[in-house]
Amino acid sequence: MTDRAKVASFNVKNLIGADREYYEFQSYTPEEYSWKKAWLADQIVQMDADVIGFQEIFEEEALRDVPAVGPGIRLGAADIAAALAALRDAQPLHDRTRAVHAAGFFVPGQGLVAVREDVGRHNALDKLIGAVGECSRGAIVLTSRVSVEMVQKAAMAGAGVVIAVSAPTTLAVETADRAGITLVARARDDRFDTFTHAERITADAA
Repeated sequence: MTDRAKVASFNVKNLIGADREYYEFQSYTPEEYSWKKAWLADQIVQMDADVIGFQEIFEEEALRDVPAVGPGIRLGAADIAAALAALRDAQPLHDRTRAVHAAGFFVPGQGLVAVREDVGRHNALDKLIGAVGECSRGAIVLTSRVSVEMVQKAAMAGAGVVIAVSAPTTLAVETADRAGITLVARARDDRFDTFTHAERITADAA
């Protein structure tokens, strides 16, 4: 399958934090800003794009605003290898078509408890989060590269650990760091790179 980048343009309509003027005497209340963040997240998910050009950004920090995750879980190198192996064996659509991505949810002591596949990597993650719900008790495992939107979705779901086969974008790494997410990528068998919050990765499973 050819992995092509999808590019989109998005007018975010006066994006700025709460109680800060974007025009004279015009600002968002905390409630309005909360609604706007939810609207932005929904629009980004629907675009399913790898590269997004934004318009009308009045404050860069508002664009990068993500919730901080909790302490989450701790994983050993053996857990990461087990999660990857289990995900490889749980992709019937990929085995037949070689043209879909997968997202799985790995819980220490239980293994891979949920998997979803889709031709779109963002869709696969959306399906997984929809099936699992709150994700703080385990790690999200991805067969694709990691974009900032995927990190934002993981943060909204409360996932403290994201494991991916391919490399993350620079903005994905920065966003994971701000959200407190442990981002493990370029993971193959027993080899992986930890890009952020390595304190959750131990020599042995916790």
